[in-house]
Amino acid sequence: RAAAAPALPLQLRAGPAASVIVEAAGVHVTVVSVAPGERELLAPLVAPALEALAPLGPVPVSSLRLIAGARFLSDQPDAMPAALGDAILVPWTAVSPAAAPPAPRHLAARSLARLWFGGVVPPGGHAAATWWDAIAGYVALWALSPDEARAVRRGWIAALSSSRAALPAARYRGTVSSAVAGLLSGAAAPLLLVALEDRIGRDAMVAALRHLSTRRRGLPSTWDDVLDAIAAAATRADADWLRAWLDTPGVPDLQLRDIRFSEGTLRADLVQFVDRPFRGAVELALYRGAPRVGGGRVEYAAATLSTVTLPAPAGADRVVIDPDARVPRRVDLLASHLGGGGD
Repeated sequence: RAAAAPALPLQLRAGPAASVIVEAAGVHVTVVSVAPGERELLAPLVAPALEALAPLGPVPVSSLRLIAGARFLSDQPDAMPAALGDAILVPWTAVSPAAAPPAPRHLAARSLARLWFGGVVPPGGHAAATWWDAIAGYVALWALSPDEARAVRRGWIAALSSSRAALPAARYRGTVSSAVAGLLSGAAAPLLLVALEDRIGRDAMVAALRHLSTRRRGLPSTWDDVLDAIAAAATRADADWLRAWLDTPGVPDLQLRDIRFSEGTLRADLVQFVDRPFRGAVELALYRGAPRVGGGRVEYAAATLSTVTLPAPAGADRVVIDPDARVPRRVDLLASHLGGGGD
């Protein structure tokens, strides 16, 4: 993982009637709100978010405005942050007193991530999953504790699982509904970037995103430019792996069937319930009653069924797929229960 960035100073001083001024990381941030109290909730989140995003490089601007509680932007409760000129509009859920952690911290960091990627100009036609929103959602996890980040990722999987919409490939260029676009850009694609981090490491992800934000600033860019940045920071094979996921419709429902514990080994069939199977890796956690006693990552092929094995401590009697929610997938809880394993 990338080294932790040094703490950034936070200074607040009185501004206009509806604003608070934040000075952090050499940036002059004016936090503006319409309703009383919103700016006071958002302002303390600015410096920690910029600190978490420091691995991306120097903040690309010297000043900006954060407009808090922009409920008028969308009727969707998880509306994406929007950038307008020198202003970033932060969705209502980021600053609502009713919002439970880690939502405010994640949304504040996701908004500020646009400072690095908002200047990378999108092309005229958009893919179903917008790469800049996916990256912003992924890097905003850096602002959270491990438990908080896990809660956000589990929320993404829950959103994918509760929707029965047929998801096109992330790079599909046709028309999709706002709900489908939101699931792809705000849940499936960020989870895919988490899985990519597990494949190539945090340092390589940071290098790729810095490459993207500096080399493509001011230029029309697409997922192809993201793939080129991954190839430059890691390998072309890693970029091809990401491309295959981006070009395949849907997300898999991963389930374990025919689970056997024998002679210190777990053997099971990992089944993908999806029209076109994916190739990847997933963590399996082993339990003896309540305590976790072991586990590890297993690879699965782009096939409906992959046989997996894992060393199993004596007495292990239960296995859970992806306990930390690091793989894009749907969960069919009823089918998993009836199958005798999984989640």
